[in-house]
Amino acid sequence: MINIRKLMMGGVFASLLSSTALRAEEMSIDKAIDGFFTEYLGWFANAIFYGMPVQDGVTFPLIVG
Repeated sequence: MINIRKLMMGGVFASLLSSTALRAEEMSIDKAIDGFFTEYLGWFANAIFYGMPVQDGVTFPLIVG
């Protein structure tokens, strides 16, 4: 009975560990995609969402449509 309990706890631990590793991999993929688009299309997003100074350092985004 104790061996079954240890086996089940080991399985639960392994599944939690693998899901944590998958989340870490997804985050790195997310950061890679974000970095790619920022590097190649950041200028485009900055041009579209150009901030017009309004008053006292406040900017209003001028969205070109």
